[in-house]
Amino acid sequence: MRLRDLPALSARAAEVLRDEGARGLAARARRRLAGGQQALFDDYAGWLRAGVADPPPGADRSDLRVDVVTPVCDPPPAALAALWASLRAQRHERWRWVVCDDASTDPAVARLLADLARDPRVTVVRAPARGGISAATNRALAARAGAGGPGDLVAFVDHDDALHPDALGRVAAAFDEDPAADVAFTDEDKLDARGGRRAPFLKPPWDPTLLLRCNYVAHLLVVRRALLDRLAPEGAGLRGAYDGSQDYDLALRACEVGRRFAHVPQVLYHWREVPGSVARAAGAKPWAYAAARRALEDALRRRGLAGTVGPGPWLGAYAVDLAPVVAPGDVSVVTDGPPPAWLAARPWREVLPAGPGPDAAARR
Repeated sequence: MRLRDLPALSARAAEVLRDEGARGLAARARRRLAGGQQALFDDYAGWLRAGVADPPPGADRSDLRVDVVTPVCDPPPAALAALWASLRAQRHERWRWVVCDDASTDPAVARLLADLARDPRVTVVRAPARGGISAATNRALAARAGAGGPGDLVAFVDHDDALHPDALGRVAAAFDEDPAADVAFTDEDKLDARGGRRAPFLKPPWDPTLLLRCNYVAHLLVVRRALLDRLAPEGAGLRGAYDGSQDYDLALRACEVGRRFAHVPQVLYHWREVPGSVARAAGAKPWAYAAARRALEDALRRRGLAGTVGPGPWLGAYAVDLAPVVAPGDVSVVTDGPPPAWLAARPWREVLPAGPGPDAAARR
């Protein structure tokens, strides 16, 4: 859509609102947005060539130090090397990479990690036995204390993904701009087998209700150190019972105690499609979806909400059915004029079924 199209589009929206009501306008908007999103997917390469999909040049300056935490378990060595290259390319200079090798068996990975550890910005620790992604991440979090002390922010990055050169700078700037923000997340896309970028995920702003339907914050997720300390005073920020969806569990817990979530609406994280990854095939890790349902059920219990968690309309989405928190009874509808169209279009008994109460006759 072009800017010069806005007046005509606004006029058409007003006509639809007048003739079809709010529901009709919403339905038309959903259809238009769905088509626009598909068009963006189809022409994403063109967007990239034109520079539209990348963040505009900026001069982000922040004194916040970012600890990039990565659990490593036998990734393709070339992908791990590409992640390292994307970190070296960061325009934000105050960062450190803390890696935990979860007992990788590939000698090429061991050699690469040994080479990386020679850089003073990199700390590598090794687990004595394979413990899973949460245990490895927690080892990396604990290792920050022995590598110059913990930084101000913690960024969670997978071992085969990559960052945009402005990723850490833009996230640090978001925390500077909103001192009350405890968590930040960015938009993302995918890297195909040849390293080409595809499938952008342009996320909506922070929405705690949407987070109960799917882990839309995903990557890049960055948490303020103070919040992480509140969530895990002993340093165990991630919970192994939710491996596969440990980041979802973390986001759900963070939104319960954090002050604000900041959305950085720029594609700053590149999720690599490698064999066996969810980025390549949504059904590659079925246990991850079972862990997500358990994380949601646990969140409901913590919040004192009665309800059930079931499968949603697609793999990775969930249907959270909450029990009513208000007992059934009489309902009053208050308007400041004639009844709205959706109410006037049908008899009262269809909107508010008759039942016991002093105003039952009026509701009929």
